[in-house]
Amino acid sequence: QVVRETAVAALKDLAKGMPEEHLSGPFLALIQRMTGRESFTSKVSACGLVPVALGRVSKELQDDLLPKYLSLCTDGTPMVRRAAASVLCEVLTIMANSEAW
Repeated sequence: QVVRETAVAALKDLAKGMPEEHLSGPFLALIQRMTGRESFTSKVSACGLVPVALGRVSKELQDDLLPKYLSLCTDGTPMVRRAAASVLCEVLTIMANSEAW
């Protein structure tokens, strides 16, 4: 768990300095792959990355990413739902401040 949290923190730091085209491309693809996996550990990690991407991508990409986040909120695994809930405030703040919404 400590390794996963450290990896997510490192990815979040990297994402903050990424140009938008990298964030919208490879970083978003990473999140999408992680949310689609069977492994709860991938999904838990994806929860930590969603707010970073959500705040910096276009409305169209937000529209693609938000349903993936919502699916994490209703996942069958309690650890995934807890991880999604832990970033809910960040997601709601980003969406409330987004010009797209």
